Amino acid sequence: MNDESTFAIEPNGNSFGSPGYEPPSIFSKVGLSLEKITVGSRKEIQDFVWDEFEPKEYVTNGVIGISPLVLFFFLSWLTTLLVLRCLGRDRVGCAAGAAFHHDNNEEVLAEDPEEQKYSEVSDSSMDCDKIDSESVNEKTNEADGLMMTKDGKKNKKNDIGFVDEETSLADDPDINCCKTCCCCAFDSKRVSSRKFQTRFVFTLFANVMVLCCMLMIVCWYGPMKSAASTCKKVVELTKIIRSEMKTAFGTFSQGSKKLDQVMFAEPLSYAVICPNVPTSSFESLVGIEIKKVFNDYGYQVPDIITFLTTAAVSTQAIKVFADANDKIITIAGYSWIFNCFISFMILITLSQLGALFYAVHKEGTPKNTKRKSCCQFECWYGWTILPCQFILVICFMLSIIVFYFGVTLTTDFCLPKLSTSGNGALITSGRGTPEDTILHFANVGAEDALFMSYLTGCQTDPTAQILEAQELVQKNLGNLDLFSSQDDFETLSERCGPDNQLKEYVDYITVIRDQYIKMGDGLVLSNAALSCARVNTAYKLTMHQALCTDFATANANGFVLSIVISFCGMILITLRAAWRTSV
Repeated sequence: MNDESTFAIEPNGNSFGSPGYEPPSIFSKVGLSLEKITVGSRKEIQDFVWDEFEPKEYVTNGVIGISPLVLFFFLSWLTTLLVLRCLGRDRVGCAAGAAFHHDNNEEVLAEDPEEQKYSEVSDSSMDCDKIDSESVNEKTNEADGLMMTKDGKKNKKNDIGFVDEETSLADDPDINCCKTCCCCAFDSKRVSSRKFQTRFVFTLFANVMVLCCMLMIVCWYGPMKSAASTCKKVVELTKIIRSEMKTAFGTFSQGSKKLDQVMFAEPLSYAVICPNVPTSSFESLVGIEIKKVFNDYGYQVPDIITFLTTAAVSTQAIKVFADANDKIITIAGYSWIFNCFISFMILITLSQLGALFYAVHKEGTPKNTKRKSCCQFECWYGWTILPCQFILVICFMLSIIVFYFGVTLTTDFCLPKLSTSGNGALITSGRGTPEDTILHFANVGAEDALFMSYLTGCQTDPTAQILEAQELVQKNLGNLDLFSSQDDFETLSERCGPDNQLKEYVDYITVIRDQYIKMGDGLVLSNAALSCARVNTAYKLTMHQALCTDFATANANGFVLSIVISFCGMILITLRAAWRTSV
């Protein structure tokens, strides 16, 4: 009956080390820069990490912090459009408009009389091969405002195309003020230069836009998916830890309850158990002092339960990063929506580049080739694609608010102005770590040392209490060893006489011993579930890797790229729409 114990616990010890948190470079630079504008509040951090969400305060603080920046974007764009409108869109059209359709596109020019005036002059200067020698000589000698017909002949005053010197373009007050300006001068070289510059600027910003959109997919979507993947692994690990803890406490509770039922029931009388042996000699004969076992149980089990309860404080750490995992997975689950915006923006920008290249290609077409009109295409483009691009730019501006708040939150959580030694007091130099934030906000009370040991890599064993509980159980198991062999039992049975109840007594002690073994098994499971390597690894994967590296990097990259994409989008929309007064 003296079987070997069915459980053994290996101390976690100091063998597990945990390197400190090193923030990503982009996150550190962007986060510390934005920190000068606004900082997150304690409530915001609790809302994200713990399940205490209050939408009003959570959203209001984030919007107020970023609103000046977004308002600056809107006002800048609005000012540009107002200046464009007040100075005359036709003036900008002469610089930007012609860049998006080929020469001699009469249908497009006919749509806007103001642009027709400038474009006819521009076309007449560029299509010199269609003007006969007589027209060339006349244009050389006549005033700049004289118009020529398409066939190169001078019109009479009654002709539709004739422009008298008295009513020439030079006398137009709007044109007179800008005819010598390089932005709207009618000289063919300046027209060609403006067209090239406009196309170059548009192509440059369009390529920057496409590049930033692709970088957004790589530098934002990539880290977000990595964070979600890491969190899913941690969620599975935490489920296993919680399941093992539940099993461990269940096993321990089952053993302790059974012991309560057995040990506090009416015990067998020694006189009945072994009639032929005096009561005073029976305990020394079997090697068990049952009263001492009862007394030890009464004192030890509450201590064991206290040890387990104290060790279970580590489950608070599990809850902390389990909540953070759930939120990161939820956020990453909606990332496909933002990816759709990015994809649409790429398609729209590429279509605009395609339209521009189409115009360039048509200009290289021989003049005697019949050209296809693009008026209907331009109308459709102006009323569909441009509004869609405008909406997407607004969405990217709104995303600046989201990323701004994300960067602020992760900065205050991962790089707090907190000092562990100062018990959460503000410091003047240096930065804290995620562990400082958790200890400052977790409110774990007297178990700070145990809680911190799990977070920092267990330089001291956090399951030392479980080891002490195991020693108590092991000690009682040694006291309950009855016989080393069956021969010893038979010998004692003969000495007790034929009417003894030694077998019932042995069964009674065996039940007690089995329940102690169950309690020991529960302690083994608890020690395995709460081992420092597992809890600290899960914590580091969540807080250091998923939240403070991948998620923080995604927010920092998204914030910077959203600003660039929004700015480029405003430039492209302004240039693309400038030549049309109807759009």
